Amino acid sequence: MPLSFAQQRLWLIYQLDPGIYLYNVPRAIRIKGKLDLIALEQSLNAIVERHEVLRTTFVVEGEEPVQRIAQSLHIPLPLTELRGDNSHFPEGEIQRVALEEIRKPFDLEHGPLLRTRVLRLGEEDHVLVVAMHHIVSDGWTAGILFEELGAFYKALTSGKEAGLAELPVQYADYAQWQRDWMQGAALEEQLSYWRAQMAGAPAMLDLPTDRPRPQASSYQGRRSSLLLPASLSEAVKDFGRRNETTLFTTVLAGLKILLARWSGQDDVVVGTVSANRNQTEIEKLIGCFMNFLPLRDTVRGEDSAQELLAKVHKTVLGAFAHQDCPFEKIIEALSPQRTLNANPLYNVALLMQNFPEIAFSSESLEARFLEVDTEVAFLDLRFVAAETAAGIRIECEYDMELFDGGTIEHLLSGYQSVIAKLVTEPQARVAEFALAEPLRAAAVRKREPKQTVAVAATFTAEPIEESLAFWMKQLGMPAKFEFAPYNQVFQQLLDAVSLLNTNADCFNVVLVRLEDWQSSKVLRNLRGNSNAVWRNL
Repeated sequence: MPLSFAQQRLWLIYQLDPGIYLYNVPRAIRIKGKLDLIALEQSLNAIVERHEVLRTTFVVEGEEPVQRIAQSLHIPLPLTELRGDNSHFPEGEIQRVALEEIRKPFDLEHGPLLRTRVLRLGEEDHVLVVAMHHIVSDGWTAGILFEELGAFYKALTSGKEAGLAELPVQYADYAQWQRDWMQGAALEEQLSYWRAQMAGAPAMLDLPTDRPRPQASSYQGRRSSLLLPASLSEAVKDFGRRNETTLFTTVLAGLKILLARWSGQDDVVVGTVSANRNQTEIEKLIGCFMNFLPLRDTVRGEDSAQELLAKVHKTVLGAFAHQDCPFEKIIEALSPQRTLNANPLYNVALLMQNFPEIAFSSESLEARFLEVDTEVAFLDLRFVAAETAAGIRIECEYDMELFDGGTIEHLLSGYQSVIAKLVTEPQARVAEFALAEPLRAAAVRKREPKQTVAVAATFTAEPIEESLAFWMKQLGMPAKFEFAPYNQVFQQLLDAVSLLNTNADCFNVVLVRLEDWQSSKVLRNLRGNSNAVWRNL
């Protein structure tokens, strides 16, 4: 069977670096009570038997990758003893051991793509760690996995039936259906919306980062979170109900105000993730169904917050009405400039999560979701909003190479202030939403006029940008950097409309290797064009 579009993207990434762990999806639950390990292992394998995608590997036949589904597969459930003093074990140590398991790479060709381990903290205190490759899992999968785990576990320990309805289709059926459907007129109808929606959109939000953007991202991430007070959380939800919109749309409008004020850009694109399970048959299937959606709005200073909310509401409705178009196809149609240090189409995202605190329970135990920080950031900033019993929790996952923790703390505090003003003063203009001093100062520095440093070289010179940016910053001379095409030094020096010649009032840097300088070609150019060359130099 063919791969779905999302699986194909993940398979291609794997081909570039088979040892990568960035797409390993962690799941963990803390189990309190008398645990039957044999029943838990049997329950996990009942799920593997029920969902073909968990028995699937990915091989090449001819020139195309395909899904190969094993008739049977047994997933072991090893036990690791982690007993602490007085049956207490530090959360940080649980995180460390869980990360060791999660960061082991998967083999997409041979599998399995599901790995489990139980950590025993005490006689009636355990942590179940589950690692799955993203190619067979998504965010929705966690709910299905643990709901069925609880059903099978209770059935095995009580001698009753699990009571789960038979699955009408399997993931491979969905992948084949998606390939058959998302082409021709159906695909073009979806793409026409995205072309119109994203025409002329900026490559990214130019955020006031603490450090220059590296040439290639290492995806090192950290998280910081904020809990909105209960009174504000209720006000936000009430505001959404009165305006006939969702909590997601309300917090998205607030985020767009914050980002527009901080970045100085009025054309704001924020990404999100769609569960993409709008068919009854696939609602209860484990697998990778999610899709990425860019949400673009113009945030004008003269608009009221209420007017912006209406625009964002319309944008969200339009995007989710066209959520079936694979993100890979959107990228192909828009052909954005691709770089190794930024996500295409957007570099900031907002997600809404509504996971229950309890994964499952039985007469003898209770299992609660346990957060595992993968310490990975695929974007500059990713905000995750979730409703909890204590209030709305907003988490920010950020790229450590770009931001300091203190900046993110100020950003989250500013986000709370924007949301509070949005729901209490919806007629206030966007320009009236003030930034806290640390954020305002960073925004002012970013918008200071920058001189251009133009670089031409006889070799690939882009790797020096980070060092140049550092020293220009140390000298108090804000700068942006542009690089001429590879090995085009003399063309740049002699062409009147080249990058170097049109940058005459700023800095030009010419880098020539000694062996290139000594070559006969260089000497011939110098002899033939000495006046023009040295005048430009």
